[in-house]
Amino acid sequence: MLPFHINYLLLKCLIQKFYYSTDYVSGDPTTAHWTEITGFSLSTGGWTWTPSGNIDLSTIQGTNVHLAFKYTSTTSSCATWELKNFKVTALSQGK
Repeated sequence: MLPFHINYLLLKCLIQKFYYSTDYVSGDPTTAHWTEITGFSLSTGGWTWTPSGNIDLSTIQGTNVHLAFKYTSTTSSCATWELKNFKVTALSQGK
């Protein structure tokens, strides 16, 4: 399970995304295949901390798993965002 809290000050250009990759090794992340993780809560802006809720990653197969957060902005307007309480927890079978 993967819970975290996220907040940001919404200006004009923020697009937040959360991804995982099983073939990223190092260096340029665009050389890997990234799959978007969806189904969690995001902040509505205004520096409101919003818990993501638990995110089930049990369908991800492999031993080389990388997680990535991405936001997109422009040079004329961008938002800043923060992440806290990021925790990956292995659950025992059947729980």
